[in-house]
Amino acid sequence: MATWQQGINSGGFLAGIGTQNENAPKASDINATLGLIRENNELARSGANN
Repeated sequence: MATWQQGINSGGFLAGIGTQNENAPKASDINATLGLIRENNELARSGANN
């Protein structure tokens, strides 16, 4: 059975998980996202998929 290793500064270790995730969405991505949605909406309205 594994024992908890207190020596790794558990609070900082756990808090650090995910903070440097480059794949996570960022607020600055919203303009590109909205642009893609608008483009897709235009394609759908034009009947491009039919």
